[in-house]
Amino acid sequence: MDNINGTVTISIDDFKELIKQKEKSLEIEMKFKEVAHELEVFLSWLCTRYTVDEHVQKYNMQSTNARILINDGKAKIEIRSKKNNNE
Repeated sequence: MDNINGTVTISIDDFKELIKQKEKSLEIEMKFKEVAHELEVFLSWLCTRYTVDEHVQKYNMQSTNARILINDGKAKIEIRSKKNNNE
């Protein structure tokens, strides 16, 4: 949502649920980043033992959500923005 100004009235119970869901969302985001880092480590390890460039290129052409970048044998997983999947 872009800049929306105004006010909203919700019940206390709904507000508490909103806070709880925000905390869950932050926890999921943290776990997601941890898993992405572990995958980067694994991919980096693979890059030092096998030639994976062709496979990574194919993956990057097919994936609409992420892109794998390999630089000097280190892999980085980049999340593509939903607004512009052509990145």
